[in-house]
Parts: sequence; C-alpha cells; structure tokens
Amino acid sequence: MNTKAIHPLALIEALATEFFSAAKARTADSMDLHIDVTAPSGHSVPFDLELTLEPNQTVKAKEIVPAQLPEFCPERHINFDGSFCLFVPDEAIRVVDEETARAWFETLWNFLKAQIKAEKKRVWPDDNAWAHGLAAAHQRKVEQAVKSLGPKFETAYSRRQIAFDEKKGKKHGNILRLIIKEKVVFSVFVNRRRVINHNQRCFCDSMGNKKRRRLRGCSDHAQQGVDLVMGLRDWKIAEEKFWESFKDRLCCNTCDVCPLKSKVEAI
Repeated sequence: MNTKAIHPLALIEALATEFFSAAKARTADSMDLHIDVTAPSGHSVPFDLELTLEPNQTVKAKEIVPAQLPEFCPERHINFDGSFCLFVPDEAIRVVDEETARAWFETLWNFLKAQIKAEKKRVWPDDNAWAHGLAAAHQRKVEQAVKSLGPKFETAYSRRQIAFDEKKGKKHGNILRLIIKEKVVFSVFVNRRRVINHNQRCFCDSMGNKKRRRLRGCSDHAQQGVDLVMGLRDWKIAEEKFWESFKDRLCCNTCDVCPLKSKVEAI
C-alpha cells in the first residue's frame, strides 16, 4: 500500500489508539485529538488538542482551550499563538507515511510528558532542549562544531564550561575569544571570520600530543573554531532578540525562572 498518498492527519489518526488517543476530523486540514498522558505518579492527564496541517506537510498542535497548559510560555516551549514548539524550525517532521507519523506522535507524547513534569517542578525538565526561536539554528551550529573538535570540547559544553567574550581590536576590528574553564583557548577576528594565528598548534583533542598538527593543517578545525565562537555570540544575540519581541507579554508564572517574570513581580 502506498502510504505516501494518505492525508497526513489520516496517518496520525490511524495511530491514535497506539498513543492512548482518540481523533476526530474537524475540517480537511484540522483535527481534534484527545490524548491521555501518564504522569510520573501513575495518574492520567487528559489533553484536548487541535491539530492543524501546514502547507509543507508538518502538523501543528495546541490545546483547543488552554486548560492543562499555559496559553503562552517560552520557557515551556509554548508559542505566542498557543502552538507547541515541538521541533527546531527547519527540522519539523513532515508527516508523509506511517514512520513519520509515528515519529511525530512520539515527539508530541514526550513533549506533553515534559509539560507534566514542568508543571510540578516549575522548570523545564530537559537540559537538552533547543534554544528559543532562531537561536536554535545557532545552537545547532555550536553543537556541530563542538562535536567536530572532540571530546574535550563536548565535555566542556555539556558541563556549561564554554564561554566567550568580545574585545575591541585596533587594526582588524573586534576579537572574539573562546574560553574553557576561564582559560582562553583561541581568538577570532570577527570581521574577517578567521582564527588568529593559523600557525599555532591546533586546539582540538590532540592538545596533549607534542607532535600535534598546526592549526592550518589540522582538518577543518580552524573553520570549526570560527563556527563555535561565532555561533555562541549569535546564539546569545538571537535569544536576547527573542525575549525582546515579547516585552509586552506577561509571564504565566508557572516557572520559577523566566525573563518575563520580573514584570509579574512588579505589578
């Protein structure tokens, strides 16, 4: 059977019972979904959702009426229109067959389980969550660079020991410095997008080897270094712009830490 010809919402509906759900078509491109998600305590939490098919065959989900979840909460990955932020913007699952429909359903299920935990703990429970909005693309670039540079960088990143600062330069403009555990590892010319001194020993995991390669000849690590520190800076800028875009919205007060929370406390 050629499942590619089946409507995406029909593919999701066919898996409903597998995920303790019941589906009912609303229009050609929208559907109501009742789903019962098991909480850590063992009790069942009901969610009544509206699913909407997007032009690119991705499927958005939101509560029909906010009941179990806040109407809007960036900290809990609920968008300004109430829809769930289930994916990085350019990596949303296109529902085209049973496999992708199941992957979509599993993502929704895990998202709702995380919401149940967040409601109780008052913090998003997943430390591996993607950054907000366009910042996620920069986060992905950072993580790709970290992986390319080896376990030392991956460990420092996972332990939140990687940072950067920006210094004003004279001849070549501003300089970004990559810092691990308060030690400068390398520097990059911002305008030229180039690591300073390609003749230095590479900063990758061969650092303990006295015969390690010069940076200029060590794979693509010079470019990965640029991507890492520039990605960290652009991630920070994008996050700041994201929160600035919601400066007129009030915090839902369901998380203990939130950039919008100060406005609630000031009222």
